Amino acid sequence: MPHRTRALRKYWNTQNRPGTMTPHDAMVNGAGVGETIRSINGRVECDGRNPAQVQSRIDDYERCT
Repeated sequence: MPHRTRALRKYWNTQNRPGTMTPHDAMVNGAGVGETIRSINGRVECDGRNPAQVQSRIDDYERCT
């Protein structure tokens, strides 16, 4: 497994950021797109910040799920 893939997997499964859970847990436990965004990039995109960027991420999320 390439180094970048391992690093991303470790981050995705272990890092608690502004959200209440890891990005991985937000996805697999059905917490929804809002908690997933908060877990990944909440300081930049949540609480009314960067609405166009937020909508773009929601659109991407919905295409993948």
